[in-house]
Amino acid sequence: MGSIPITRSTHRHRESVLKKLLKIFVIAAVAVVVLLIAAAIVLTIVVDPNRYRDDIIKVVKEQTGRDLKIDGKLGLSFFPWLGLETKRLELSNASGFGKEPFAVVDSTETKVKLLPLFRGQVVVGAVRLNGLKLHLARNAKGESNWDDLAKHTAEKPAPKSEPKQAGGAGAALAAFTIDTFQVRNSEFTWRDDAAKQQYAVRGLDLTSGNVVGSVPAPLKLAFNLESKSPPIKERVELDSKLNFDLQKEMVNIPELALSLGDLRVKARMKVNKALSTPAAAGTVEIPAFDASALLGRFGVDYRPTDANAMRKVGLSVKIAHDPLATTLSDLALTLDNTRVTGDLSNRRRLTALISRSTTSISTATCRPLKRRRRVSRRPEKPNPS
Repeated sequence: MGSIPITRSTHRHRESVLKKLLKIFVIAAVAVVVLLIAAAIVLTIVVDPNRYRDDIIKVVKEQTGRDLKIDGKLGLSFFPWLGLETKRLELSNASGFGKEPFAVVDSTETKVKLLPLFRGQVVVGAVRLNGLKLHLARNAKGESNWDDLAKHTAEKPAPKSEPKQAGGAGAALAAFTIDTFQVRNSEFTWRDDAAKQQYAVRGLDLTSGNVVGSVPAPLKLAFNLESKSPPIKERVELDSKLNFDLQKEMVNIPELALSLGDLRVKARMKVNKALSTPAAAGTVEIPAFDASALLGRFGVDYRPTDANAMRKVGLSVKIAHDPLATTLSDLALTLDNTRVTGDLSNRRRLTALISRSTTSISTATCRPLKRRRRVSRRPEKPNPS
């Protein structure tokens, strides 16, 4: 067969066809985007979530027995986010616990990416709660103001069991992610009339990335811990990176820094098979701090015979745990002028009827940090009488 000569005209024809196809593709893509934007605008105009305000209040009443109050207008958006914004929401308290609401939030914002929904994925871009206030209480009879909520949940008929899909909960959550979760300027209060105690967490700020997955995400938490009796006001701050890989049943915390007053804690931890047979390994470091002063600020009645006791406490240790043993290695404990180093292991032997536990300490040493003068005691002379 003869060959077909390729001329300049053939090249030009191919380039012309490619340009036409590219042009058609661009026009089609632009048309789809325009249609989506137009649909979003129409839906925003036509669909008014405020029409369903009474229905939402009714459903909450039926499901919880509580009254929900919605202030302001509900905002709805469709592109590129499926978003919902609310103003102040208020949930009434249980009967017998006063007029103070059980929960209040000044504003909320939730955004879900629209396009991933067509692929069966739920990607929540952001969930933001501002001014959340939760008031928990227990009366003198021991009844709490959330007992009725638990009762309503227990009275619901159990859903019909469905055949489990491949992958289980891990596969289901793999298709559900929250890129950003924020709680700002919030507080939680606890009043116990039986024990006559009141505690509060105020000025709470929480920011978290997508901690459910295979990549560690940042999580930051800060709040003021307050109490009147005993009088407490301490700042607590947590800065960490972590992730929960449910498909592998793994919890990974490569970085964790916690501060409470003068107490500083740094840790790393990894837990395998967290939902079945947990096996953990990590390290904990606590630089020396004044434990006696911290206990005093928390109202702990600690009265040692030595007024200088617990003034310098520190810890450094490697931790390993599995169903058969718990091991503390490279242990270094500082207690005032004493330093304890060594390894500690607690091994468990399991049989069908008997559970045995043995504890062993290897290469443990205990020495004072400062040398003290030795005191020798001479034998007493016998009485000649």
